[in-house]
Amino acid sequence: MGSLLTHPKRARIDDLRMSDEERPRYLLEEFSRCEVDRDKTRVAAALKLPRGQDSKALQLAAREDCLEYGALKFSDVLYRGTLFGELYRRQKGNHGDMTLLVPVVPLDWSAPPPPPSAGEDILSHYFLLWMTDCVAKRKPAAVEGVVLNSAGSKQQAAAFAEVIPELGPCVPQNQTLTLTRATLEAAFGEYLYRSLVPAISAPAGKAG
Repeated sequence: MGSLLTHPKRARIDDLRMSDEERPRYLLEEFSRCEVDRDKTRVAAALKLPRGQDSKALQLAAREDCLEYGALKFSDVLYRGTLFGELYRRQKGNHGDMTLLVPVVPLDWSAPPPPPSAGEDILSHYFLLWMTDCVAKRKPAAVEGVVLNSAGSKQQAAAFAEVIPELGPCVPQNQTLTLTRATLEAAFGEYLYRSLVPAISAPAGKAG
């Protein structure tokens, strides 16, 4: 009797009605799903590293054969966050089983922000998560709705409509962040999965 070998479905876009903004986000969601299916060990190795030390590991986790056709360009922070979002969707589908799919480093609000010398990429990632913590306290269901629903869906659009008015009050003082739906979805995904374990306490006076 032979064995049935299956391969994870590759990322592709079947709904041509998606907007130019939705297509790359949907494709990255599907690409991340395929990567987690194919090699969870490599994904775990990348996501346990702090931002700024994860680039090589993220490159190793990204396999070209998870893309059906064409090319897909994305930053490390978008790929990282979308992988976290995929893990969070799977965790929520485990029906109460809170055994983590991959180990997670808790959010640490007790540490000071990175110094300016760390670079814009590291600083923006830190403050995106900081802002997300504030937004999630105001609109927890909507933040989760952005991650649990796919790009292009009415459900995700409705969730974005709820969170967008909360962004301004939650941006840390004296910080300028580039906020797109892609960066928000990635930040929300990382925040939600890493929040499955208790965060290290925030210092007094933290926004949110």
